Amino acid sequence: REAVMMTQALRPDVVVMDIRMPEIDGIAASQLIQETCPTPVIALTAYEDRELVESAAHAGVAAYLMKPLGMRELERAMIIARARFADMLALQKLNKKLAALNADLDLFTQMVAHDLRHLLSPVQGYAEILQMEYDDITPEEARESLGIIVQAVHDMDNLIGDLLLLANVRQQVVPRSPL
Repeated sequence: REAVMMTQALRPDVVVMDIRMPEIDGIAASQLIQETCPTPVIALTAYEDRELVESAAHAGVAAYLMKPLGMRELERAMIIARARFADMLALQKLNKKLAALNADLDLFTQMVAHDLRHLLSPVQGYAEILQMEYDDITPEEARESLGIIVQAVHDMDNLIGDLLLLANVRQQVVPRSPL
């Protein structure tokens, strides 16, 4: 518990702790540190057990070192733990950004689907009227219905063209400058 409180107060670059400790073990402490104040943790222990190593990794431990160890080994582990931790934070940031972009994409997709369905409704409706009442409608009525269908298809084609243009623009590098 003291390690968790000290990590929150001091904000160290790396925490080195034993696995077996009184009150709360190093794995549980590491998990609390990751939840409250994400910091790379190096476990230093005399216990080599596959389950313990897996538990430590699951708790966010960046390195698992066996006692006794030399200062060079500890220094290397600290450098690697900090680099991995920085990578993990960057990855988490990118994942959040990707989730936001996916949410925007979902909303955009719903809007496009709604707009296309809105444009398709008159095409379907007037085509069905022409099909069902083919023998009973005048050439003027047929021409008017066909005009509405053609206009809706043109509008749909314009929307699809705009979407393709947007897709191409997103792939291009656009120079930015203050206005």
